[in-house]
Amino acid sequence: MRDVAARAKVSLKTVSRVVNGESGVSPRLAKRVVAACERLDYRHNHTASTLRRSNGRSATIGVVLEDVANPFSSALHRAIEDVAVQRGVLVLAGSSDEDEDRELKLVYAFASRRVDGLIIQPSSHDHSYLLAERNAGTPVVFVDRPPSFLDADAVVTDNVAGIRQAVRHLLDHGHRRIAYLGDMHSIATAAERHQGYVEELAEHNIAVDKHLVRLDLRGIEKAQAAAGEIAARLRRHIAGRPARAGDHRHRAGPRGDRADGGRRAVPSPGRRPVTGEIVHGADADDSARLGRDPAVIVVCGEALIDMVHNEDGTQLAAPGGGPFNTARALARLGVPTAFFGRLSKDAFGQELSRRLAADGVSLDLTSVGPEPTTIAVADVDPEGLAEYEFLVQGTSAPNLTRDLVPEHFGPDVTALHLGTLGLVLEPMASTLVELVHREHDQRVIMLDPNIRTGIAPDAEYRERVFDVISQSAIVKASDSDLAWLYPGDDHERAAERILDRGVALVVVTLGARGAFGAHRDLRIRVDAPQVEVVDTIGAGDAFGAALLAWLHDHQAVRRDISLESDELQSALEFACLGAALTCAREGADPPWKWEMAAAART
Repeated sequence: MRDVAARAKVSLKTVSRVVNGESGVSPRLAKRVVAACERLDYRHNHTASTLRRSNGRSATIGVVLEDVANPFSSALHRAIEDVAVQRGVLVLAGSSDEDEDRELKLVYAFASRRVDGLIIQPSSHDHSYLLAERNAGTPVVFVDRPPSFLDADAVVTDNVAGIRQAVRHLLDHGHRRIAYLGDMHSIATAAERHQGYVEELAEHNIAVDKHLVRLDLRGIEKAQAAAGEIAARLRRHIAGRPARAGDHRHRAGPRGDRADGGRRAVPSPGRRPVTGEIVHGADADDSARLGRDPAVIVVCGEALIDMVHNEDGTQLAAPGGGPFNTARALARLGVPTAFFGRLSKDAFGQELSRRLAADGVSLDLTSVGPEPTTIAVADVDPEGLAEYEFLVQGTSAPNLTRDLVPEHFGPDVTALHLGTLGLVLEPMASTLVELVHREHDQRVIMLDPNIRTGIAPDAEYRERVFDVISQSAIVKASDSDLAWLYPGDDHERAAERILDRGVALVVVTLGARGAFGAHRDLRIRVDAPQVEVVDTIGAGDAFGAALLAWLHDHQAVRRDISLESDELQSALEFACLGAALTCAREGADPPWKWEMAAAART
């Protein structure tokens, strides 16, 4: 408090009145005191004014739970309390209700009362705000879920293994149509449980039936309603014959699929692990699709951390990178997706890996190393537009070397997607260009240049981009990308010049003005849906992923792609919708398939 008084140039009594909410202080002085408190990260010590303990301990623990009324949270609360009471410690508990702001307020409330420790069932996706408390000596332990962007102890259960064991038990008793009800997919434990469900079915060569899966269920009422719907569907289902125990076969898992020398190949369709909602319904109208392994799209390039500086002076660490965002967006739209890139072993790298897996992206092609995670510093202006600077020297993303390239891809891999820093940073850029040259005659290459200048020499960079354009079937670029590639040409003329290089489909994003598509003799322009823009981070990546997802869902991911006018328009409108939904919320948070369907209906 003396430090605050000195910085604000007021008396101790004035500081005391302000922090205790007393009257008698002018607004001008109060504002100075509050500013000094924030600058010094001062927390009012309520305990000091009451207990006056000589050792500074309050004999209290702060516990943040999801919902104290929830059976799991209440059981956890009681277990903590039983141990604490034996040691003469009082437990203070609060419910976050899966609200990040509420979690933050509870933690600060407990910290201001100088609790001796914090136990947190996390809701937030960024726990770096706890660094100050931990540096001040407050022990922090997480329970049920790991923290994000903070190295801390966590007590968790193996959700994947638990759900796999449950599914296996049902299979061993002859059941094959097994439904799944899940909580919000943004919750780490919910995503892990869904992952376990999908992986165990895949282990026994059983395709996921999308009609038996319900995700993002919040509350008992929604879960009960979903259970009733699925039960009714199962009663209507006429099985060809009774399921028998032993119908399924145990099969080797993905860990055995490695080529000699440590260079991995994408597993063949019969063995590829399924980590996302790769759905093939078992209804009669879907019967022709059963047994056909879904096409996989491999997204190549960087995953990094965006350090976002907002206009209000705040800073947020968020997972990012064009290919990382694209892979997540594709998986959320139901497209089987694998990520080919390099991650770090550090806390940021672990968070990037967790986010990819939680969204259903296969990490079979992802390598991990000791280099620190690559950082992008993003400045967001008042209109939500972001500009980037990159901290790359000696970091993880560029270190995607030739020896990490798989010797071959399985026949289920139909397309490779690349761009952004993947064509800038070495040795990653050379690695990916060589991969494109090797694969372009066999698979669709989709390029999203997402031009990043100031890192590599312009002439070298431009030549590399044109090289990959010539090998690509699909090029998605922004109007600003094309202005850099073809100075003096408008976006329509630039698209024509790209078509002249042998590209089958060119799509240009125009920001709030929508998008333009050029394919064969078709030239189509569509408007963007009107939304309240929060920021544009990840919008272009969501657009490209939605475009590719539309093509995937319409069996149009082909090197000889051929679309009719109405098909191209539908693809562009779907892509614009994906970008718009991303702009309507903070950060690179691409929409899920169900969100796209709901938005399209409105």
